[in-house]
Amino acid sequence: MIHRFLLIACTLLSMHFVNAQEDSRPEIGFDLAMGFSKNGGNIGIGPKFKFASYNPNIAWGPSVRFQHVWANNFLTGQSTSYSIYGGGAFLHYRIDNIVYLGTEVEFLHTPINYTFVDSPSWVPTAFIGGGLSKSWDFFRINAGLFYDVINHDNSPFRSSYFLSKTDGSGNKALLPLIYRFSFFFEL
Repeated sequence: MIHRFLLIACTLLSMHFVNAQEDSRPEIGFDLAMGFSKNGGNIGIGPKFKFASYNPNIAWGPSVRFQHVWANNFLTGQSTSYSIYGGGAFLHYRIDNIVYLGTEVEFLHTPINYTFVDSPSWVPTAFIGGGLSKSWDFFRINAGLFYDVINHDNSPFRSSYFLSKTDGSGNKALLPLIYRFSFFFEL
């Protein structure tokens, strides 16, 4: 199954590489992260810069991320907050102004420690995925699903995983899958 998927993906990519005739312009983009409740919340932004490319279907460049998280413990009356920040790179392949495939890698500094053992404060993430992509003149929206292939125990994205699986014993585990909306503006 995976071999068929890779064969189809490589065939589609090669067709677009051969047909690409024009250069693309640089773009500035971002994705937003927001979540609010009476117990706390988070707000963040992930700016991206797309380099000019010989192929208008390829979007690649550096990215940074900043996220602020706060929590209110109503039992103890105490509140806490912390920030997550870091950088990385992204590579998206846009197909016919309809869909895109992509990978996004980041190294994030986070105080989160789900394992309660000494762990590095810099956590790697590596997402692969894709979704819908639509452009209007100088503006583009990407809406996609991404799978974290590293799925680090202290990943700050763990609270964003939205699907779970149940094994034969009834134990539930979260799948490292997130959804992401990105906005790009041509410069």
